[in-house]
Parts: sequence; C-alpha cells; structure tokens
Amino acid sequence: MESNIQQLRMQRWERIQKAGKVRFILIRGLPFGFLLGAITYLISPPPLPLFLLVSIYTLAGLAWGAWMWTFMMWEYKRAKNRPK
Repeated sequence: MESNIQQLRMQRWERIQKAGKVRFILIRGLPFGFLLGAITYLISPPPLPLFLLVSIYTLAGLAWGAWMWTFMMWEYKRAKNRPK
C-alpha cells in the first residue's frame, strides 16, 4: 500500500514537472501572494498606495512559487534516487 502511494506521488511530481516551472509559479504562487495581500489588507490596511501593495504581494507570491518549485523538485529528485 505504501509503495502505491509513493508511486502516485512520483507520478504527480512528474506531471507537475512536465507542465513547467512558469505554470507552477503562476498557478500556485500568484494566488498565494494575492491571498496573503488581501488578508493583510483586511486585517490592518498599511499606509501604502494600493498599487504598491499589489505589486509587493505579487512579487512575494512569485518568490513563494519559485521557492516551492525548487523545494518540490529537490524532494522529487531525492525520492527518485532513494533505493527501493
């Protein structure tokens, strides 16, 4: 059972890798940045202009997406090289 789950995870990582880094960052990173920005703005609106706030959180989302891609691919390669 465990090897079946591991095999499914490997297939999922392969699909993500085939789709590409840019797609991953845009689909997973940007929404995170916008969500983080919206929550921050609703909790405590900063004294920054809205366009600057959106820019900052867009960049934060892109950075988070790039970091997640790097971490996921590191995990994928580590799991791929693990003895069975």
